[in-house]
Amino acid sequence: NLHKTFAIPHGGGGPGVVTIIAPPAGDIAQIVVLAVTITNNVTVANIQYQLNGVNFAAPVTTPPNYIQGWDPYNGHNVGDVITITAVLTDTLAQQSVSLPVVVRLIEPLSPIGTYVHARE
Repeated sequence: NLHKTFAIPHGGGGPGVVTIIAPPAGDIAQIVVLAVTITNNVTVANIQYQLNGVNFAAPVTTPPNYIQGWDPYNGHNVGDVITITAVLTDTLAQQSVSLPVVVRLIEPLSPIGTYVHARE
């Protein structure tokens, strides 16, 4: 029994590898930034963030880290466990999905909706 592995070039190099770099896994207690890194020298069309498998906001098209703000208290409750993934779509419509990052929503660090405005 002889087994061989062949790499067959297809010109595009694959859809690339997307890795979530923010937020880190664990407890979150404030508005956070979703961000990724891309490897495999691919031309990215967009990154679609997903929360528990559901698309969140519009796809992000701005490199290098495809940053998206996220208020986890909008639509989730303290104690919720949320799985974040990022779907990379390249310009050839090939897709790859990041490994998941799991966070748990805890009591906020400051009251939600409290903003400090500068006096004019």
